Amino acid sequence: MRRRAPRERNLNEGSGVKNLDSTGLKSLHREWRRRAEPDVALLLDSVQTPYNVGAILRTAAAYRVSHLWFAGATSPPTHGKVAKTALGTGRYLTWTICDEVDEALVDIASAGYGLVGLELAEGAQPVKEVAFGERTCLALATRTGDCRPPCWRPATPWPTSPNSARWAASTSGRPPASLSTN
Repeated sequence: MRRRAPRERNLNEGSGVKNLDSTGLKSLHREWRRRAEPDVALLLDSVQTPYNVGAILRTAAAYRVSHLWFAGATSPPTHGKVAKTALGTGRYLTWTICDEVDEALVDIASAGYGLVGLELAEGAQPVKEVAFGERTCLALATRTGDCRPPCWRPATPWPTSPNSARWAASTSGRPPASLSTN
């Protein structure tokens, strides 16, 4: 006796919501491509765990991060464990490897990015309240959100991430660069 496949149900049936036809989908995609999204880059300062770096690369590729700077003891994208965790997403990214964070800061400034450090600190601005510029580089470091002193010497005032933000623990399977806000 043959079993019949269950009949597909339209989940929107009776809700007044109509699925898009192919023309509607095409116009939606065109509209999304025309959107001007802010240009975001990342500075990873001594993020030493290769698995965290690989997870950050995956997240960066998903969010279309335009460039990454690897400074200090950060594992490079070509490291075996980083590449394994990144699952091939490195091909969608561009990066620069710098020996010192000062070198990366000069590159970031010359590329026209404003620097924003993410840390858990008393008196820091909540992420929801930060006015990010059109070109922003987020600085992440290895110690519980503390960037090394050179990262905190920008030419202009800039905000940091807040006490109300939580670093995603690497044991949770999410990259430390992910923030969930309260």
